[in-house]
Amino acid sequence: MISASNKFRRPSLFWLVILVPPALIALIVAAYASEVPFMDEWDVAPLLFALRNGSLQFAHLWLNHNEHRMLFPRALIVSLMALLGKWSIRAEVFTTVMIAIAQLFIFWRIARATVPARFILPLTLIASALIFHPLGSYNWLMGLQIAWFLALTCAIAAIAAIFARPGRWHGVVIATVAAVIGTYSMSAGLAIWPVGLMGLIALRRKGLGSRKQIALWCVAGIGAIGVFLATYPTSTESSSLVANLMRPLQVAFFVVEFLGGPFRIIYDGSYSAIIGAIGVLLALALAIRLARSRRRIGLLPTAILPWVMIVFFSALVAGMIGVTRSHMENAAHVAHYVALSGLFWIGIAGAHMALSGLPTADGDTIQTTSVQPAHLAVAVITIALTIGYLRSWNQGLTHIQLLSGQLRAFELSMLSNVKPVPEDLVVNIIYPVYGRPIQYSAQLRKLDEGFFWHGRDEAAVLSRVISAATSSKPATRQILYQGYIGAVSCERIDGWAWDRNDPDPITVSVLVDGVPTGTLVANVYRADLVNAGIGDGSHGFSGNLPEHAWDGNEHTIALTFEQTNEMLIGSPRKIQCPAK
Repeated sequence: MISASNKFRRPSLFWLVILVPPALIALIVAAYASEVPFMDEWDVAPLLFALRNGSLQFAHLWLNHNEHRMLFPRALIVSLMALLGKWSIRAEVFTTVMIAIAQLFIFWRIARATVPARFILPLTLIASALIFHPLGSYNWLMGLQIAWFLALTCAIAAIAAIFARPGRWHGVVIATVAAVIGTYSMSAGLAIWPVGLMGLIALRRKGLGSRKQIALWCVAGIGAIGVFLATYPTSTESSSLVANLMRPLQVAFFVVEFLGGPFRIIYDGSYSAIIGAIGVLLALALAIRLARSRRRIGLLPTAILPWVMIVFFSALVAGMIGVTRSHMENAAHVAHYVALSGLFWIGIAGAHMALSGLPTADGDTIQTTSVQPAHLAVAVITIALTIGYLRSWNQGLTHIQLLSGQLRAFELSMLSNVKPVPEDLVVNIIYPVYGRPIQYSAQLRKLDEGFFWHGRDEAAVLSRVISAATSSKPATRQILYQGYIGAVSCERIDGWAWDRNDPDPITVSVLVDGVPTGTLVANVYRADLVNAGIGDGSHGFSGNLPEHAWDGNEHTIALTFEQTNEMLIGSPRKIQCPAK
């Protein structure tokens, strides 16, 4: 017999476990989120400039971003700027975390209304783990990802509102508002309209809802989509879109690979596709279970509908992305897509759990105890997915640490006024067009904004160090090292290093997992160093990765200046090379 105190403690303990993923993501954001924009985040800078000079207009918020209309996310970001009095990317990322927490709350509410009591907390835990997944590294480092989470959360909110009180007008109105916000957050929000229409029609067939509600939804959807597309510029990738439509198998493989995202442990399309195929098989198994139970529970019971809509929404958006992106290499592995593919798995789990709790015509719940092989298959799949998730979690954290270090390298270069900033660092990590971040950084410096505002104390320290190093007053020479790691691969390690007060070449130490394994002499001539004012240009270095690092395991490679523990910018790096 279970005591009352034990009944209380067990759910409380479960809730503590459920809150672990968001708590860990909050800690990761606090530790690694940077004030340095990267990739699409640089497109937020013009909003700041317009806000500061008083020229901000609705057109700035309405302007398309690729295929998206980010009206509401931009309005939210501008509101944060006005509230804080400065541009803070970290504040944007923490806002994203709060939106994700709201999404988790909505999932919990749907679970309470649709699945048996014994499944509510386990399903909420699954949702928590997939929503707060570090493999979606961009989501927890880029403030503009507010748009992505806002669109997805609005989709879940719209579905929840439709089914919270089926047939009630206020639910349809709330769902309509959520759909509009989602539409003008990311183009993924466009998928809310057909999915919502499917749900309203299904409810109408069950005697819940009215034609007027369906008409309202259709009018609002046509209006929202029409305004979205009005004066929308013709896509420069229209030819690729047509070509992708002519390759349905390529798009289908992209979607399956896409859906396997939350559990991938390597950047291998075939592996992700296998995981995604398991998800598709689970969806087919759901359809079979529904077909077998149709006479007893009817077609698509109300408790199943929200979860089926979530699965349909995620698969539809994955298809939309596949049509526009399937021709791009590794496009299905883009980090922030994990937030969407996770919804697919939450929907699949929720639908199966909800179906297990539905009563039959005799008043009993649907039983599946006789299908013991199916139980064994579910157990094997669950264990495999759990292992994949845990390993992908570690991979995501490593990626976040790497990105954070690279953003830090750019920040230090800008704060110390190193000119020019290494081109490979900017183009490969910060933004694909070298000039934009350099130009915008100069404007941020003038406005004392962004990472210049947050790093002003550090900039002052760097300025004093540099001025002291270049001053003629000290009687003894002061060492002032500068250096940057360019590439760290299984084939080579390269970069540059020098002492600003001594033109002679210096050496750098190579450390593998913290253990010194050799040195490299920085005496290779590079024309780009001459152009950057790095001495006579003979300060580059290049060498091979130590042999013992070729063992198939992941290693941390760090480079330090000679006889010091001071690391070069961009160090350390993670690398994994196959065993020889």
